Amino acid sequence: MMRNSVYLTTMVLLLGAGSVQGSIFVSAGQPDAKEVDRLHTQWWAFTPGQDTDISGGLFSMKRGPKTVEDITLDIIEGGFQDPYADGYSDITPLLSVTLSPDRFTQSFGSIVFEAPEPITLSAGTTYTAILYSLAGTQGSQQYFLKGISGSGNSILFVDANGNPVSADVPSQAHMPEPSTLLVWSLLGGVAGVAGWRRRRLSK
Repeated sequence: MMRNSVYLTTMVLLLGAGSVQGSIFVSAGQPDAKEVDRLHTQWWAFTPGQDTDISGGLFSMKRGPKTVEDITLDIIEGGFQDPYADGYSDITPLLSVTLSPDRFTQSFGSIVFEAPEPITLSAGTTYTAILYSLAGTQGSQQYFLKGISGSGNSILFVDANGNPVSADVPSQAHMPEPSTLLVWSLLGGVAGVAGWRRRRLSK
């Protein structure tokens, strides 16, 4: 099972105070195509930096020529939960949208999983978006997902046209380890002292 756990601390472009206005969707930004089938569940954990209204998901997707199963996007509070595990039926998703194969073509296109009503995600709370299907594992039966071109993020917020609305989406996978941060802090301190000494000697 593909497990993409990315913590999204985002400064969303504001259109006003409080919650972000307009239709905002979660979207994938990985550059490579990923399968979605009964053995490949795609998921992303993220933490909004401010209260954000989410209308669902918007992804670049296609299906195989023999895909017959539906596909579902859930957004739940907390970390990842296996949608095929026995306990998942006890979880009530904050948002759940199911699409049938006839909503897809065999070419990548913009697919919107839009809920009847948006949900409000609270700042500092971790949520997980889960995209899953009982589709078969053969290429002709799978769904395929790819990210927004030019984006290096694993998940981001976009508007209804697929344009990113997040000013900054740092990925946990790209955060330096504590030892790396210590080294760069020491180097920064050395550079600062050297600069101070040069300025002092030039006087």
